[in-house]
Amino acid sequence: MSTVLLVFLVYLVGMVVVGIITARLASKSLDDFILGGRKMWTPVIALSEKGTDMSAWLLIGLPGQAFKMGIGALWAGIGVWLGSFFNWLVIATPLRQLSGKFNALTVPDYFESRFDDTSHLLRIAASILIVFFFTLYVSAQVVGAGKILAATFGIHHVVGMAIGLSIILFYTMAGGFIAESWTDFFQGLIMAGALVLMCIVGVAALGGIGPAFAKIRAVDPNAVLMSAGKTGTALYLGLIIGSLAIGFGYAGQPHIV
Repeated sequence: MSTVLLVFLVYLVGMVVVGIITARLASKSLDDFILGGRKMWTPVIALSEKGTDMSAWLLIGLPGQAFKMGIGALWAGIGVWLGSFFNWLVIATPLRQLSGKFNALTVPDYFESRFDDTSHLLRIAASILIVFFFTLYVSAQVVGAGKILAATFGIHHVVGMAIGLSIILFYTMAGGFIAESWTDFFQGLIMAGALVLMCIVGVAALGGIGPAFAKIRAVDPNAVLMSAGKTGTALYLGLIIGSLAIGFGYAGQPHIV
C-alpha cells in the first residue's frame, strides 16, 4: 500500500469518526443539528467557512486560472478576500443577532421572520433558489473531488465522486452542522498547509523567487504581470473589475453567511 493511499484512508476514517462522535451532540435538538446550538468554537467556524467557500475552486479553479494567465489571477484572490472581509464586517454580526432573535434556523426562515411575511412567499422563493443553484454548486464540488481522486489514484472520476459524496453524506447526516464544521476545520488546515508547502517546494525547486520569476517570464512574459498582458485601460480595468466582482457574491451565499 502506497503512503499516499494510506494517508487518504486515514483521512477518510477520520471524517467518519468525526461524524460518529458529533452525532450524539447533534441529536439533542434541531437547533443543534442545523446550527450547532449557535455555540460553536470561533476558530472552527472561521476555518470551516473558508474551507467551505474555497473548496475545489481554490485547489483546482484558481490554480488553473493562474496557469493560464499568470499572477494576474491574484486579482481574483483579492476579490475573494474583499468579499470575505465584507461578510465578516457588515453581515456576520447583525445576521447572528437577528437570526437568534427570530430563532431562525435557515436563511429562508430568517427572511420570513425578518420581513414578517405571512404569505410564506419569501420562504418559498428563497428555498427554490437555494435548491436550484446549490444543486449546481455542490455538483461542481463533487466533480472536483472526483477529478482529484482520479488524478491521485488513477481511478475513474465517477468512482472518485461516489467515494467523496458517500463520506460527505455520512458525516453530514450523522452529525449535522457540528460534523460539517469540524470536518471543514480539519480540511481547511490540510488545504492551507498543502498550499503553503507547495509554494515553498515549488519556489525552492526553481532556485528561489527571483529565478522562478525569470523562468516563468522566459516561457510567457505576460505571466509575471498583474495586467496579464491586457493592453489598454479598458481591458485592464475589465480584468480588475471582473476578477474583484467574484467577491460580490459572498454576501448572498447561504452556505457562507
